[in-house]
Amino acid sequence: MSFYANNDSIKITDASGNTVFDTDRKMPAITNILEGTIIVPARGRTTSQTNILHTISSVDSENNFVLSACKVTGGSSYPWRDTVFNASGSTITNLGWQIISGSWRLGASRTINFEVNGNTLQLREQYYNLFNTVSLASFTLNYKIYLGRYE
Repeated sequence: MSFYANNDSIKITDASGNTVFDTDRKMPAITNILEGTIIVPARGRTTSQTNILHTISSVDSENNFVLSACKVTGGSSYPWRDTVFNASGSTITNLGWQIISGSWRLGASRTINFEVNGNTLQLREQYYNLFNTVSLASFTLNYKIYLGRYE
């Protein structure tokens, strides 16, 4: 391994000469850390595919990544309830199963994900109810979100 420092730049290479670290590369910079709680309401027996945006906070519109960790308490039917999990992509929070013609079928589902639209951080909730017979319980989502950009 070799270490180079020159003109306000630091570079480290491995034994083959491949760069493994270079301060001239863009690095992620955390610009905001947000913590809070949102209650995601119960969804009833409606036949639809619905996208609902829950506003979390105003943020810097220059952010280009969202990293989040969450904990679901309450109505979620998943076994990871009450544990901290990575929610940096879409996360299934509820599934509603039912028996139709002797077979189990997925009747309803809900996913969530955090996204930045302009200068607004939002939680996108996507709810789908195929057979108009399944209700999904409300739950509380505790979150810690890191917003940033590459500098």
